[in-house]
Amino acid sequence: MRTTITVADADMKELTRETRMKSSSAAVREAIRAYLHQRRLQRALDLRGSMIVDDIWEESRRLDIEAQEAQYANEP
Repeated sequence: MRTTITVADADMKELTRETRMKSSSAAVREAIRAYLHQRRLQRALDLRGSMIVDDIWEESRRLDIEAQEAQYANEP
C-alpha cells in the first residue's frame, strides 16, 4: 500500500540512523513492524494471570519471524 506522510527531517534522519536502514521507506517500514510487534507483546503481557501466556508468546514470536522473513524476501 502506498501512502504519503510528512515527517520532520530531523526525525527521519534519527529514524534512519536508529534502524540502520538505507532508505527512508525501509526505515518507516521497520519502525511500523517494531511498533506492531511491541503492541502484540504488550497485549500478550496484559493477559498474564488470566491464562497460559507461554503458548501465545511462542506462537506470536514464530508468526513475527515468519512475517519478517516473508517481508524481507519480497523487498527489492
